[in-house]
Amino acid sequence: MKSLKQLLAVIGMFACAVSWAVDKDSLIVPGKAIGKISIGMEHAMVLRLLGAPHREDDLGYVADSDHPNAYPDIIRDDWIVPVPISKHPEGGEGVFFADFFSVYSRGRLVVQVEVRGVRYKTKDGLARASTGAQWRKHFPDFETTFHHFRHPSEGGWPAAKHNVLYLDATKAGIAWRFGAMGDLAPDPSPDGWVEAVAVHAPGTPVIVDPDGGSRFIWKDAPRRLSTEH
Repeated sequence: MKSLKQLLAVIGMFACAVSWAVDKDSLIVPGKAIGKISIGMEHAMVLRLLGAPHREDDLGYVADSDHPNAYPDIIRDDWIVPVPISKHPEGGEGVFFADFFSVYSRGRLVVQVEVRGVRYKTKDGLARASTGAQWRKHFPDFETTFHHFRHPSEGGWPAAKHNVLYLDATKAGIAWRFGAMGDLAPDPSPDGWVEAVAVHAPGTPVIVDPDGGSRFIWKDAPRRLSTEH
């Protein structure tokens, strides 16, 4: 009986360890990391962990006449998880709505990680599926910034523009984002469902992506870049 109890205890400890390993890969840690990718990590290590991205943009050259050159020397890499929203998108009859994992780097070091995906959560269970009110309850010290972007990419069709509202708990190093697509869309509500979550260094303001919403909707299935990029 004693041996059986010891065996069950070992099995329980192993199960907990496996559960923690799974959770750690999707854990949001304010000011530090999202999943495997941490602030200050070398860009080369990011590629080793995630593979080649589906897209890489130099934010100093992304066209946005309202916010030109806001973030020079910032590179954003995107890993896209497309979800078809029509029966035959590969035939050109529809579009893809997408989740994404984005890494912002300056000088080849990670300065921000942004994610859209329900599996990513904080230790308190906050996620994209949480409401703005739930985020504000856990991070009451935040700053608000609103941007109205001109859409630079046809890949974001049918969104001509993207209205973005960030609530940034700057000291904690985490921001959550709301958005609305299209010229006639109402302003995004800070009480609605969160669109994306970004982690950055504590005390450093969130990088407001000047690319608007083109990561959200794709006309064609995204393909990975060369591993030599």
